[in-house]
This record gives sequence, C-alpha cells and structure tokens, in this order.
Amino acid sequence: MTTRLLSFSEISSALTCTMRHDLAYVGHAAGSALKSRSVGRRLTEGRAFGAAVATWHQRRDELFTTFDAHQALVASLTEDFDQMAAAGAFVSVDELVAAQTRVGAVLDDYIARATPMALTRLEDPLDMPLRSRGGKRGSSRYRFTGRIDGFAPDEYGHRWIVEFKLRGQLTPAWLIAIQPQTRYYGLALAHEWGQAPVGVIVEERLNEAPHAARILKSGKPSTDRQQMTTGALYRAACAETGADVDEELAATYDARQWQQRVPILFRPGELDEAANELVGAARLIQALDTGEIPPIRNVNRFNCSGCQFREICASPRDGAFVDALFERVPAKRDREVTTREAA
Repeated sequence: MTTRLLSFSEISSALTCTMRHDLAYVGHAAGSALKSRSVGRRLTEGRAFGAAVATWHQRRDELFTTFDAHQALVASLTEDFDQMAAAGAFVSVDELVAAQTRVGAVLDDYIARATPMALTRLEDPLDMPLRSRGGKRGSSRYRFTGRIDGFAPDEYGHRWIVEFKLRGQLTPAWLIAIQPQTRYYGLALAHEWGQAPVGVIVEERLNEAPHAARILKSGKPSTDRQQMTTGALYRAACAETGADVDEELAATYDARQWQQRVPILFRPGELDEAANELVGAARLIQALDTGEIPPIRNVNRFNCSGCQFREICASPRDGAFVDALFERVPAKRDREVTTREAA
C-alpha cells in the first residue's frame, strides 16, 4: 500500500477550493495533476526571505552574518528561477536581479529592526503518521510532512517553533493564534520528541522596504499617508525641497509597523485537536482522490485572484492551452512529495 503524504499546503488547498486541489494534486478534471511552469512571486520571495532571516538569526554572532543572509536569499531565488527555466518558463536574468534587489532591501530593513534569536534546526523536515481512525495507533496509510523555518529555546529552556512570513499586510494576533499550520507542526515535533513544544513564534514582515518620500510636480514632498516611507525620510525630503515639516504626518510615518514578532502558547488539548483535524483532512482528501467527491469550484475573488489555475479553470480539458502553461505530473497519491512542496 502506497503511503499518502499530506502537507499543510495540500490541506489548505482542499479546504479553499476542491477544483484547485484537483488540478494540483489529483487530476480528475484535467486528465492529470498539473504543475505550473512558473512560481508565483509571493511564494518565491517568501521562501527566499525565510531562508535569509533564518540564516541571519542562526549566525547572529559571526563576522559575515549579513553577507551570509544575503547569500541564502540569492541561493533560494536562484533555485526557484532555475526550476522555472528547466520547466520551460521564460525567466530572465533581469527578473532574478530585480527580485534579489527588492527582497534584499526588505531583508536589510528587517535586520536593522529585529532582535536576534538563538535559532537552530533551520529548514528542518517533519514527518509523522496520522492517527488511525480508531485513535489507538499511528495510521499505516497517511503521514503528515512539513518543514519548520527554525527552532529556538528561550531563557527558561522552553522550546519554541519559529516561523517567518513575508506579508502584504501584517496579520492580527488573534488570527495567527487560530491558524492551524503551526499546531500541525507542533504535533509533529511532539511526536518526534515525546514532549510538545511550548508554542510558536511567528515573525511577520511587510514585503516592502521604506523608500524616500515622493516628490510632487510642485517640487514639494507628497503628504500621502499611505506611502511607504519613514519620518526620517520624509523630513529629509522636506529639508531637500525647502518644505515645512508636518510633524503629525512624520509621526504617522514613524508609527507604521513594518514587522511583528508574535509568540503563541499552545493551550492544553490544542495539539490533540490538531491530530483530530488531520484525520478529518485525510478523510476529505481520500474522497477527493477517489472521486467520491467531485471537484467543486469555490468561486470568489479572494480565492480566484491569486490562483495559479484561474486561466484554465473554465476549460481544464483544453489540452493545448493547459500544456502551454503547465507540466503534467503524477497524482499526489502516486508520487513522493518534494522537499519544497512539503513546506
């Protein structure tokens, strides 16, 4: 019997839209599972940022810490771009350089603001059997796999999972607290250690670096409160153009939160709930694998606007069009998950 591997990415896809899940992992709708020839900018940059900041925290006391972090960033971006090129996607050196410059600026600003952590176990893989339906032993059919960004003990010896996230906007703490990914990772570590980690530290960073205040056609600095600048940069623009400083506006720029570190303690019984959730997820995915539940399009702008399959969703059997954009790959139930797919 083939072991069926489940990742958080797959579970999230199945819960968001079963048609998206089918196209990526199952293959009933298109005749095979599909893999995009290109990797989305958010995913590529997020992975590169996570690798870079994890390296910076781990080597915080070394001489070339920042250089090593940038090297990790470049290595991650290059790996993704090389994979896209190998899959037949058109990617240029200019695109790679632009991504390195953009995310590198975010990394530098992150380093200037962050407090280092004693990070270990970078990009460490996780693997555990799900509970059997009877709940008395591990499943022989389903396993959960993943990858943590890092692990940090605190001053009292408590063990914390650390996750780095690059965001378009920072997430409210209450929403971070109920997101399931880190609970699944905590459960996997508890299986490995025989003792659960105390919680998770989620470090979020805006995917933007501060830039100089815009100068209007009038020659004066823009007073747009939404521009991604700082009070110091705004004051510098005022000094350069001879404009009066609006101190209230400068304070607004200084008050912008560029990143946040949110520690979440696992409450009693929470990881046990996570184990039950994973059993439920496995049952759903089994029904999707077999076709017992046909794929259903969950159409709304939040699900569809960032979906990699939106161009082919209406006609997944259009072979020539599909093959121009995607590689055909075995269904997930028939293949081993790759290192990056498990994350």
